Amino acid sequence: MVCRPIGLSANRLALWNQYDATLADLPKTNNSVEGWHRAFSSLLGASHPTIWRLIDTIKKEQGSTEIKINQLIAGQEQVAKKKKYTKTTTRIKKIVNSYHERNLNEYLIGIAHNLQI
Repeated sequence: MVCRPIGLSANRLALWNQYDATLADLPKTNNSVEGWHRAFSSLLGASHPTIWRLIDTIKKEQGSTEIKINQLIAGQEQVAKKKKYTKTTTRIKKIVNSYHERNLNEYLIGIAHNLQI
């Protein structure tokens, strides 16, 4: 039996690290994907649709996606995040930007104050 140390390897740590994603204003969750999946499932209207229903639903979704892309190209505003999420994101980004100016304990406490479970 091979014993391996418990903890995160460098590869796994990089996967979970949100530092660069925060600085780049990238999403930190997959909530948008889950929202799309829920909407698509609702559009299907069945747990086990026929192949024809699936094809028709994919066509509708493609049309909707093309409209959204054209709206973005035309400069139309996207649906804004709720104000509380925008404020939290701004505070977290400010803390992350000051990472090198704080000790680790202060940094983690600052981040923790902005998380909700």
